[in-house]
Amino acid sequence: MLLMAASAFAYGRSADAPSTTADGEEGPAAPRHPPLREQVLWLLLAASSSTMLLAVTNHLTQNVASIPFLWVLPLGLYLLSFVVTFDLERIYHRPTFQWLMAAALLLMSYGLMAWNSRTPLRLVIPVFSAGLFIVSLFCHGELVHRKPAPQHLTAFYVMLSLGGALGGLLVGILAPLFLSGYYELPIALMAVTVLLLALLDYRARRMFVVAGWAAAVCVFVLAGSYLELYGRSSRFTARNFYGSLRVLEHAGDRSDYARTLVHGMVNHGMQLMDRERRREHITYYGPGSGVAFAIAAQRRPGMRVGVLGLGRDRLRRSANAGTGSASTRSIRWSNRSPERSSHILPMRGGPWRSCWATAACPWSASPTRDSMFLSPTPSRATPSRCT
Repeated sequence: MLLMAASAFAYGRSADAPSTTADGEEGPAAPRHPPLREQVLWLLLAASSSTMLLAVTNHLTQNVASIPFLWVLPLGLYLLSFVVTFDLERIYHRPTFQWLMAAALLLMSYGLMAWNSRTPLRLVIPVFSAGLFIVSLFCHGELVHRKPAPQHLTAFYVMLSLGGALGGLLVGILAPLFLSGYYELPIALMAVTVLLLALLDYRARRMFVVAGWAAAVCVFVLAGSYLELYGRSSRFTARNFYGSLRVLEHAGDRSDYARTLVHGMVNHGMQLMDRERRREHITYYGPGSGVAFAIAAQRRPGMRVGVLGLGRDRLRRSANAGTGSASTRSIRWSNRSPERSSHILPMRGGPWRSCWATAACPWSASPTRDSMFLSPTPSRATPSRCT
């Protein structure tokens, strides 16, 4: 940081000095130093594309589909936009890309608000990927269009790099700390819309200006409605390194009133709240599952069971069913995320021993177990010697 500050100071002094020829005579005047407003605009353009990259990636991988290496698609499109705009400078035509960007922001805002887990992936993934590509083309094309004279390219690329880092800081560090859910995409859509309005050519036809403002208003309404609905439909929200969890309430008659624990679009468990039905198995690991059959076949006093990952509460109920409170048993369960505990209804019964999955095998020092059950996707938290 000190080296960068010293370089910037030296660059500023050299930019103000008059240029001279080899004979000591003053040469042509050096190009004017870019004003502060222009440099801030470089920073904001770079930060906008970087923020959209991370926000769209989070949305696709967390809220849309858990597909391996899906994050490569938005990253590749983001990098491709650099290649296209900086290598083919003539391809960027500001009025055309302003309209394309307005349409992309409007479509992504609509998809964010209207689409759900039943919307086909062949529609959701291409729309958000294409939208990110258009936004990146606009931001990077505008950067190329505003690129200064060669004498000032150092400051230009420094601001471009700082803008990319700023987007990563906002989405990767600050958002998980201060936001309880995945709010960065609607916020990024509204921020990029403001940037588009700031760069709109108000000398163009009045109809074009009015259409641009109408599209911006629609983006704000759709993105704001998504934020309001996201908060209103959630009884509880929490977010950590592994993602965002929500507890949703499903209204109905008294016997069907239920709460659901979701991670993105994935249902991690549902529980009926009626006193007579709250112990029913209605999602994972029900009475007809393989885990239930395994517990029923081996159930006996003193039984030891290890459980890692999802479905822990349902397996506790399976262990409780029909054994009586006097049964001596030990169930040790672990989960890679401390937030993913019983936010729906506290569990009773025991003895239970709990721990969080760490780099060391949580059962390395445990006695021999009669059974061990793993969640469908434990690989990110489970060392090979635990499996």
